[in-house]
Amino acid sequence: MEEKKVPILIKQFRALKREIDVLRNKLNQINQQKEEWFRRKENLKKYVLSLIKKVRGIKIKKDTSNIEIEELKRERDKCNAKVRELIYKIKELYQEKKIAFKKYNIRADPSKIKERMERLEFIIETEALSFEKEKKIMEEIKRLKKIYDEGSKVKGILDEINKISEEIKKTRERAGEFHRKIQEYIKENRGGYTEFIDISNRITHLKAKQERAFGTFIN
Repeated sequence: MEEKKVPILIKQFRALKREIDVLRNKLNQINQQKEEWFRRKENLKKYVLSLIKKVRGIKIKKDTSNIEIEELKRERDKCNAKVRELIYKIKELYQEKKIAFKKYNIRADPSKIKERMERLEFIIETEALSFEKEKKIMEEIKRLKKIYDEGSKVKGILDEINKISEEIKKTRERAGEFHRKIQEYIKENRGGYTEFIDISNRITHLKAKQERAFGTFIN
Protein backbone atom coordinates (compact mmCIF):
# COMPACT_ATOMS: atom_id res chain seq x y z
CA MET A 1 0.00 0.00 0.00
CA GLU A 2 2.80 2.40 0.93
CA GLU A 3 4.64 1.66 -2.34
CA LYS A 4 1.57 2.74 -4.28
CA LYS A 5 1.67 6.19 -2.55
CA VAL A 6 5.27 6.95 -3.59
CA PRO A 7 4.55 7.89 -7.23
CA ILE A 8 1.65 10.06 -6.06
CA LEU A 9 3.85 11.83 -3.53
CA ILE A 10 6.59 12.32 -6.12
CA LYS A 11 4.04 13.79 -8.50
CA GLN A 12 2.70 16.10 -5.79
CA PHE A 13 6.27 17.10 -4.85
CA ARG A 14 7.12 17.98 -8.45
CA ALA A 15 3.89 19.96 -8.77
CA LEU A 16 4.71 21.88 -5.59
CA LYS A 17 8.26 22.48 -6.81
CA ARG A 18 6.95 23.91 -10.07
CA GLU A 19 4.55 26.09 -8.13
CA ILE A 20 7.39 27.25 -5.87
CA ASP A 21 9.52 28.07 -8.92
CA VAL A 22 6.68 30.10 -10.40
CA LEU A 23 6.19 31.92 -7.10
CA ARG A 24 9.93 32.52 -6.78
CA ASN A 25 10.03 34.04 -10.28
CA LYS A 26 7.06 36.23 -9.42
CA LEU A 27 8.75 37.26 -6.18
CA ASN A 28 11.95 38.16 -8.06
CA GLN A 29 9.92 40.23 -10.52
CA ILE A 30 8.15 41.97 -7.66
CA ASN A 31 11.50 42.67 -5.96
CA GLN A 32 12.83 44.15 -9.19
CA GLN A 33 9.70 46.29 -9.55
CA LYS A 34 9.97 47.31 -5.91
CA GLU A 35 13.60 48.40 -6.40
CA GLU A 36 12.66 50.24 -9.59
CA TRP A 37 9.88 52.20 -7.85
CA PHE A 38 12.18 52.95 -4.92
CA ARG A 39 14.83 54.20 -7.34
CA ARG A 40 12.24 56.38 -9.09
CA LYS A 41 11.09 57.78 -5.76
CA GLU A 42 14.68 58.59 -4.70
CA ASN A 43 15.52 60.19 -8.05
CA LEU A 44 12.39 62.32 -7.85
CA LYS A 45 13.27 63.26 -4.28
CA LYS A 46 16.77 64.40 -5.33
CA TYR A 47 15.37 66.38 -8.24
CA VAL A 48 12.72 68.02 -6.04
CA LEU A 49 15.41 68.98 -3.50
CA SER A 50 17.53 70.53 -6.26
CA LEU A 51 14.50 72.56 -7.44
CA ILE A 52 13.73 73.64 -3.87
CA LYS A 53 17.33 74.84 -3.52
CA LYS A 54 17.02 76.74 -6.79
CA VAL A 55 13.72 78.35 -5.84
CA ARG A 56 15.18 79.40 -2.47
CA GLY A 57 18.07 81.00 -4.33
CA ILE A 58 15.61 82.93 -6.51
CA LYS A 59 13.71 84.08 -3.43
CA ILE A 60 16.89 85.24 -1.67
CA LYS A 61 17.92 87.11 -4.82
CA LYS A 62 14.45 88.65 -5.11
CA ASP A 63 14.44 89.71 -1.44
CA THR A 64 17.92 91.24 -1.85
CA SER A 65 16.75 92.98 -5.01
CA ASN A 66 13.71 94.40 -3.19
CA ILE A 67 15.99 95.82 -0.49
CA GLU A 68 18.14 97.41 -3.22
CA ILE A 69 15.03 98.86 -4.91
CA GLU A 70 13.82 100.40 -1.64
CA GLU A 71 17.26 101.95 -1.04
CA LEU A 72 17.37 103.30 -4.62
CA LYS A 73 13.86 104.72 -4.24
CA ARG A 74 14.91 106.52 -1.05
CA GLU A 75 17.95 108.01 -2.83
CA ARG A 76 15.86 108.99 -5.86
CA ASP A 77 13.23 110.63 -3.65
CA LYS A 78 15.98 112.52 -1.78
CA CYS A 79 17.29 113.86 -5.10
CA ASN A 80 13.80 114.88 -6.26
CA ALA A 81 13.14 116.60 -2.93
CA LYS A 82 16.46 118.44 -3.25
CA VAL A 83 15.59 119.53 -6.82
CA ARG A 84 12.26 120.95 -5.60
CA GLU A 85 14.08 122.79 -2.81
CA LEU A 86 16.68 124.20 -5.24
CA ILE A 87 13.99 125.27 -7.72
CA TYR A 88 12.22 127.17 -4.94
CA LYS A 89 15.52 128.81 -4.00
CA ILE A 90 16.43 129.77 -7.57
CA LYS A 91 12.98 131.33 -8.06
CA GLU A 92 13.69 133.55 -5.05
CA LEU A 93 17.08 134.50 -6.52
CA TYR A 94 15.52 135.38 -9.88
CA GLN A 95 13.12 137.63 -8.02
CA GLU A 96 16.08 139.27 -6.19
CA LYS A 97 17.86 139.65 -9.55
CA LYS A 98 14.83 141.36 -11.05
CA ILE A 99 14.59 143.81 -8.16
CA ALA A 100 18.38 144.50 -8.21
CA PHE A 101 18.46 145.05 -12.00
CA LYS A 102 15.62 147.52 -11.67
CA LYS A 103 17.22 149.26 -8.69
CA TYR A 104 20.62 149.75 -10.42
CA ASN A 105 19.12 150.22 -13.88
CA ILE A 106 20.99 147.20 -15.26
CA ARG A 107 19.88 146.02 -18.70
CA ALA A 108 22.46 143.32 -19.45
CA ASP A 109 24.13 140.39 -17.72
CA PRO A 110 27.49 141.62 -16.27
CA SER A 111 29.24 138.45 -17.46
CA LYS A 112 28.20 139.23 -21.06
CA ILE A 113 29.42 142.81 -20.65
CA LYS A 114 32.77 141.53 -19.36
CA GLU A 115 33.11 139.24 -22.37
CA ARG A 116 32.39 142.18 -24.68
CA MET A 117 35.05 144.31 -22.93
CA GLU A 118 37.63 141.55 -23.21
CA ARG A 119 36.93 141.16 -26.94
CA LEU A 120 37.37 144.90 -27.50
CA GLU A 121 40.62 144.95 -25.47
CA PHE A 122 41.90 142.03 -27.55
CA ILE A 123 41.16 144.00 -30.76
CA ILE A 124 43.15 147.00 -29.50
CA GLU A 125 46.11 144.79 -28.51
CA THR A 126 46.26 142.68 -31.69
CA GLU A 127 45.05 144.89 -34.55
CA ALA A 128 46.62 147.95 -36.16
CA LEU A 129 43.86 150.53 -35.66
CA SER A 130 43.63 154.14 -36.63
CA PHE A 131 43.71 156.70 -33.84
CA GLU A 132 40.02 157.48 -34.29
CA LYS A 133 39.03 153.83 -34.35
CA GLU A 134 41.06 153.06 -31.22
CA LYS A 135 39.63 156.11 -29.45
CA LYS A 136 36.11 155.00 -30.30
CA ILE A 137 36.76 151.50 -28.95
CA MET A 138 38.31 152.89 -25.76
CA GLU A 139 35.20 155.01 -25.18
CA GLU A 140 33.05 151.90 -25.69
CA ILE A 141 35.17 149.97 -23.15
CA LYS A 142 34.87 152.87 -20.67
CA ARG A 143 31.09 152.92 -21.09
CA LEU A 144 30.86 149.14 -20.69
CA LYS A 145 33.10 149.27 -17.62
CA LYS A 146 30.74 151.70 -15.95
CA ILE A 147 27.78 149.42 -16.70
CA TYR A 148 29.80 146.41 -15.53
CA ASP A 149 30.73 148.11 -12.23
CA GLU A 150 27.06 148.82 -11.60
CA GLY A 151 26.19 145.26 -12.57
CA SER A 152 28.85 143.81 -10.27
CA LYS A 153 26.64 144.85 -7.39
CA VAL A 154 24.34 141.96 -8.35
CA LYS A 155 27.11 139.64 -9.55
CA GLY A 156 26.82 137.58 -6.35
CA ILE A 157 23.17 136.88 -7.14
CA LEU A 158 24.02 135.86 -10.72
CA ASP A 159 26.84 133.60 -9.55
CA GLU A 160 24.51 131.95 -7.05
CA ILE A 161 21.88 131.43 -9.77
CA ASN A 162 24.47 129.77 -12.03
CA LYS A 163 25.71 127.61 -9.17
CA ILE A 164 22.21 126.43 -8.25
CA SER A 165 21.31 125.83 -11.91
CA GLU A 166 24.30 123.51 -12.24
CA GLU A 167 23.38 121.76 -8.99
CA ILE A 168 19.80 121.22 -10.20
CA LYS A 169 21.11 119.71 -13.44
CA LYS A 170 23.47 117.30 -11.62
CA THR A 171 20.85 116.33 -9.02
CA ARG A 172 18.29 115.59 -11.74
CA GLU A 173 20.84 113.42 -13.53
CA ARG A 174 21.47 111.47 -10.30
CA ALA A 175 17.72 111.01 -9.77
CA GLY A 176 17.43 109.77 -13.36
CA GLU A 177 20.26 107.29 -12.81
CA PHE A 178 18.60 105.95 -9.64
CA HIS A 179 15.31 105.61 -11.53
CA ARG A 180 16.97 103.67 -14.39
CA LYS A 181 18.53 101.25 -11.89
CA ILE A 182 15.13 100.76 -10.21
CA GLN A 183 13.57 99.89 -13.58
CA GLU A 184 16.37 97.39 -14.28
CA TYR A 185 15.79 95.66 -10.91
CA ILE A 186 12.01 95.58 -11.46
CA LYS A 187 12.48 94.03 -14.91
CA GLU A 188 14.90 91.45 -13.48
CA ASN A 189 12.46 90.67 -10.62
CA ARG A 190 9.62 90.18 -13.09
CA GLY A 191 11.63 87.48 -14.89
CA GLY A 192 12.65 85.93 -11.56
CA TYR A 193 9.03 85.84 -10.39
CA THR A 194 7.95 83.97 -13.55
CA GLU A 195 10.74 81.45 -13.01
CA PHE A 196 9.81 81.17 -9.30
CA ILE A 197 6.17 80.30 -10.16
CA ASP A 198 7.24 77.86 -12.88
CA ILE A 199 9.62 75.97 -10.58
CA SER A 200 7.09 75.98 -7.70
CA ASN A 201 4.49 74.37 -9.98
CA ARG A 202 7.04 71.78 -11.10
CA ILE A 203 7.88 70.98 -7.46
CA THR A 204 4.19 70.44 -6.65
CA HIS A 205 3.78 68.16 -9.69
CA LEU A 206 6.95 66.16 -8.93
CA LYS A 207 6.07 65.76 -5.26
CA ALA A 208 2.78 64.16 -6.33
CA LYS A 209 4.69 61.78 -8.64
CA GLN A 210 7.14 61.02 -5.81
CA GLU A 211 4.25 60.14 -3.44
CA ARG A 212 2.69 57.88 -6.07
CA ALA A 213 6.04 56.15 -6.65
CA PHE A 214 6.49 55.63 -2.88
CA GLY A 215 2.93 54.32 -2.59
CA THR A 216 3.57 51.82 -5.38
CA PHE A 217 6.84 50.80 -3.67
CA ILE A 218 5.00 50.18 -0.38
CA ASN A 219 2.26 48.19 -2.10
